Amino acid sequence: MTLLSLYLTSTKLAKRYCFSIFKIIDVVSVAMLLATESILSTDPTMLDNEGFAASLTIILLWLKLMFAFKVLNSSFALFLYAVNEVIKEIKWFIIFLFGITLMFSDAARTIVAARGDCQYNIDGEQQVVAAEFCSDNLMSVIIRMYSVLVGDVALEYFESSDAMTAVFVFFSFFSIIIRESMTLCLVQI
Repeated sequence: MTLLSLYLTSTKLAKRYCFSIFKIIDVVSVAMLLATESILSTDPTMLDNEGFAASLTIILLWLKLMFAFKVLNSSFALFLYAVNEVIKEIKWFIIFLFGITLMFSDAARTIVAARGDCQYNIDGEQQVVAAEFCSDNLMSVIIRMYSVLVGDVALEYFESSDAMTAVFVFFSFFSIIIRESMTLCLVQI
């Protein structure tokens, strides 16, 4: 009904209402809740395999609850509005950050695979590098590189070759630039 009344008033208002982050979270959280519940009611063992979907559903439901509290307190509503505006302002920065992290993650994984570090063990265990960078799952490599970006610098991951050290140095350099750019962006907002 709200959407229909907004559409009759102004299509621009209706579009803004539909693409509001609050409305998207509302719709996605309810859809995920229904989907997770229907999957778990048919096969409870899916919780082991679909734990990510269940945890994402819980996070979205908590966000929905927090957004409901904005009606109770104007200061909290102002805070949520400010967070929404900051996210809108830095969306291209976040996309760039993800692109840089993906680029260096793929480069590090390629270096380790090209050197053959994934194919042999030292003392019956894989090297430290192989544990993170030899995975078929690119997400584990992205998370390792993201941890470097936020300050979890473990040099033993990048000492296996000169090429890995170069990737680490360049990514660290870009990380510093990215962190400083983020600080400048937030100051300007």
